[in-house]
Amino acid sequence: MSEHTGSRGHDDPGLEFVTETRTTTLAEHWGLVLAYGVLTFAIGAVLAAWPGETLKVLAILLAIQLILMGSVQMFLALGSASYDRNRRWVVGLTGVLAVVIGVLCLTDPIQTLKVIGILIGIFWIVVGLGDLVGAFLPSTPGSRIWDIVKGVVSIGAGIFLVANPKVSLGFLVIVTCVWLLGYGFIVIVGALRLRTEHIHSVHPVS
Repeated sequence: MSEHTGSRGHDDPGLEFVTETRTTTLAEHWGLVLAYGVLTFAIGAVLAAWPGETLKVLAILLAIQLILMGSVQMFLALGSASYDRNRRWVVGLTGVLAVVIGVLCLTDPIQTLKVIGILIGIFWIVVGLGDLVGAFLPSTPGSRIWDIVKGVVSIGAGIFLVANPKVSLGFLVIVTCVWLLGYGFIVIVGALRLRTEHIHSVHPVS
């Protein structure tokens, strides 16, 4: 009986189904990734079109985006079985940091232009490093090019803000808009690629 059970473990259709599900879980969340990308792009567009931006408006819109980003990344870190352990930690910690900085951006005592700029810069650098590290982990090879592009965009914008903490509000808004629009667009493209992968996994071409 035990030998029969042991041999059945490799041929059990249920196990095959579980294995397939685990390798396609990230693609199955393509809708969530797409929604995050669209909202990020939309926040950038709203910030660009807002007449007479103020530091408070910038802080609130950034806080919304950061909290949204952190929530999505924590969800994927916990719910995406296609991430390996290292990737899960990178995504999860970046998500926690995003939520923390998003909450800080809503805190009035720290809402000075210099502090907001430095917080944004540091966060973008961390996000960019996380994307670059993730790009070279074996868990999601299909999205490697987009992780590299996102990483380079984020690190470049972050280094610029940290190196120039006394930029004007108008210039900070411009840099932030460029990052939100660019990052949102890249995430949207990546989500559409995940959608294609998901369709192919559900309906494989014979």
